[in-house]
Amino acid sequence: MLVEAMCRNIKQNILNSNILFFVNEPFKEIPLGFESVDKIYSYDKKKKHKGITGYIKFLKAINEKNIDYAIITHPHERSILLAKIIGAKKIISLPIKRSFFNVFVNQKRKYYEEESETIYRADYNNKYLNGICEYKNIPICYKRLDINEKEILDKFKLYNPYIVLSPTSKDLIKDWDYDNIKNFILKSERDVVLVGTNKAKEIAEQLKAESIKFIDLSLRTTITELAAVIKNAQYCVSVDTGTFHLSYAQNVNTIGLFFSKEKLKKWSPSNLKNITILLGERCGDKRNFVSKKDIKAEEVLQKIKI
Repeated sequence: MLVEAMCRNIKQNILNSNILFFVNEPFKEIPLGFESVDKIYSYDKKKKHKGITGYIKFLKAINEKNIDYAIITHPHERSILLAKIIGAKKIISLPIKRSFFNVFVNQKRKYYEEESETIYRADYNNKYLNGICEYKNIPICYKRLDINEKEILDKFKLYNPYIVLSPTSKDLIKDWDYDNIKNFILKSERDVVLVGTNKAKEIAEQLKAESIKFIDLSLRTTITELAAVIKNAQYCVSVDTGTFHLSYAQNVNTIGLFFSKEKLKKWSPSNLKNITILLGERCGDKRNFVSKKDIKAEEVLQKIKI
């Protein structure tokens, strides 16, 4: 999601440019919402392109010529090798520690830890364009014109006004606690649609055991479906995870729940037009932490203006 602005900057500043987007299979639906992307190649490392033979099969499917730049925003030896094999004239990447493949990188992106941790990630990614073209720090944007949103809403029986709630992430320290999730759902004047993956599903089962009414879409949507559900919500309440950016990128009223000032610098947009940030405070690691300041359900509900 956070390279969309960089892609749009390229289109706006380099006339007649073509953008090829290489992405891992689970996320191939994301660049479908980038109006600046011309062609998508998805790499299925677990199935179709597994192992060396699968990688060779993937390479054979790429039929591109005259590639001027390969911008690698997630440095990996496989990505650098791919850029070299397909003939990119200039490969731009952060160097990989103690890797031979760095010899192929002919424009090394300098890494400054302070910059990496204090600039919103989309703005940070724009800096890969230094020496290529001018750019502006513009809001990320996600639009899907190729889908029928009504069919998706009908599929999940979303007929009444609703609020999307995304309370979990990969890191436990970022997640909203169960009592506040429960209180938020109980006190909300609108239907609450719970989204997320495995941890959200566990919470959903716990809520159902307490006979709490909500709409459970945890582990039930594709990225395309999730985007459509969020786009048609009155609000999206999300912790620091991909759902937060997907909501912001579609100009939905978004309430972000963050538990670290430091994380806020890196993962919260500089343009807060449709975003309200609520900040708690926790210290510890991903699994064990102390909550110094909670974000109460009542605080979130006060920010929702319907």
